[in-house]
Amino acid sequence: MKYACFVFIIFVVLNFNCANGSNGKGDKIFWLWFYNIGDETSYKECAANSWKNPHEFVDKKGDVKIGAYQMVTGDVGFLDLTGGKIEKTDDFLYMDMEVASLPESLPINQVDQDPIPEYEWTYRFEKDENRYTIGIIHSPEGLKSSQNTKDFPVLVLKNNSNIGACSPLGVQSNVYKFSCDLNALPELKEIDESYTFNVILRYRTNNAVFKDCY
Repeated sequence: MKYACFVFIIFVVLNFNCANGSNGKGDKIFWLWFYNIGDETSYKECAANSWKNPHEFVDKKGDVKIGAYQMVTGDVGFLDLTGGKIEKTDDFLYMDMEVASLPESLPINQVDQDPIPEYEWTYRFEKDENRYTIGIIHSPEGLKSSQNTKDFPVLVLKNNSNIGACSPLGVQSNVYKFSCDLNALPELKEIDESYTFNVILRYRTNNAVFKDCY
């Protein structure tokens, strides 16, 4: 059975590439699809979390992975999630994301056409068919070699469509601080304790993808 599944996957890959020609666009779409499938399967240990307002959580330290399984031995403290906090008021949604260490600036802008973002530090809230993704999602622009950590914008996506941005990123010691004005983004008012949440940290460099999650 496993062998048959493997053969089927290879068949799909070959036919997908052939159907989309040799200009690379089909390859890119396929690998983005494959990446997302791998992303979901590699995070099975990070089940959807329930929460009570306000809510604090702790994540295991030293559990950053390369790909789905390989543990990281080097220093990637800015990707090592150690905890966080969610609080919703009548006017704001506040989210803290604590990491092992946080440098003042980070290397950015790999000049390539890869569709996968270079950096992601995001909260994901889900209920039924709705998913809100809030945080840093940085793709290469080819303009600079580094960027101050505080200068990354805080984006808001609903079901993968950009619907706006939150207040500028706050950084305190080793904590990212997101705050969203619910009056400026009224759609976020529906996020409540009936939604589950996850926190995703991801960094792509060359052919490696580093990940941590809660």
